[in-house]
Amino acid sequence: MKILYITPYYKPSWFYGGPPKCISEQAEYLVAHLGVKLDVLTLNVNGGSFPFQPADQVHVKIIDGVTVHYLPLSSSSLGKKYFYSEEFNTYVERFKEYDLVHVHTLFNYYSKEGMSFAVSHNIPLAVTPHGMLDQYSLTRTAWLKKLHRLFFDNRLLPKASFLQFTTTSELENSDVPAGIHPVIIPIGFNFKEDGASKIEEVKEPQETEALKMIFLGRINRKKGLALLLKALAILKPRLKSKVLVDIYGEDDDNHLVELLAIKEDFKLDNVTFKGKLDPAHREKKMAQYDCLVLTSYQENFGLVVVEALEVGKPVMISDKVNLADFVLEHDCGWVTELKEDAISSAIKAILETPRELRYVKGSNGALAVKKHFSLQDVSRQLHYEYFTAIGQADAK
Repeated sequence: MKILYITPYYKPSWFYGGPPKCISEQAEYLVAHLGVKLDVLTLNVNGGSFPFQPADQVHVKIIDGVTVHYLPLSSSSLGKKYFYSEEFNTYVERFKEYDLVHVHTLFNYYSKEGMSFAVSHNIPLAVTPHGMLDQYSLTRTAWLKKLHRLFFDNRLLPKASFLQFTTTSELENSDVPAGIHPVIIPIGFNFKEDGASKIEEVKEPQETEALKMIFLGRINRKKGLALLLKALAILKPRLKSKVLVDIYGEDDDNHLVELLAIKEDFKLDNVTFKGKLDPAHREKKMAQYDCLVLTSYQENFGLVVVEALEVGKPVMISDKVNLADFVLEHDCGWVTELKEDAISSAIKAILETPRELRYVKGSNGALAVKKHFSLQDVSRQLHYEYFTAIGQADAK
């Protein structure tokens, strides 16, 4: 089976958060364990920087068994925002004999032209929106997305053999065109066999011990960090003094300036912005904290939630994170509404939870994610859908 992944970003484009990680790990597993020949067509881009030089040439590299084709990004301002590459339409033609095209993300040049390429050559098509059809996401640059859907996506998406949604919540919260074929396949994780040893031993709680919370992700408005800071501000001084929040991530859309102003206005000395964290250090850093916090307005899946649970850390997330039901079902953290007082109450509830019970919640999470999000199991589900799509190719 020969599969082409089309995505505007792929590792090491870590600026774009979870998608480059989950797309690359999925591709690598399919190649290494399920006999798939897989090529990735992507861009030579990582936020404002380029991972490979020179930036105006095509680079083909074999990365962990996957052949990755990095095309140069347009030099124009509009082209950069739309992930446009002049080479795409010519270069993609070399894959017209492939069995299936899997397009990742929407509302960019790569997704539009990738879907069009598959449809025009009668190649079975799979699409993973990565949360971009979520009703909240559609409110961001809303008129541009409405036009894009009108002219392209609403016509192309129903022609796909299937659309992959990672949770039932993602599908329920998405505005999808009529005629699509949705499947629910979660994101898979390559859990280490020694994962149980990552969970720290229970320590006796101390009166002076602070609750150390970590945020890890891009610093943009969607993440609800302003709400989190304001929720911390309304805690009673006695409780506020027991909470430390470290925020790791790169500034996105100049949001850090706003957050620093809130920190200063409310004198939040217990909040520290730590800057960018090397991906290689994420697991070790996560293990140093008591709880992960993610008060997002919308989160397609929440890779960082699974990363925290894997190392036995409970999580405090908003009910707009699509793993909220999972967290409640498996008793591995706290879920809050997106209101300052609700977030403040959730923090208070964590403070009032004995350390031993926080440990139990983290342990619950570690067991649950390994059971439900194994890369091996998820890859087999996806592999089955690929074969089904190829078998239905003549009917499409």
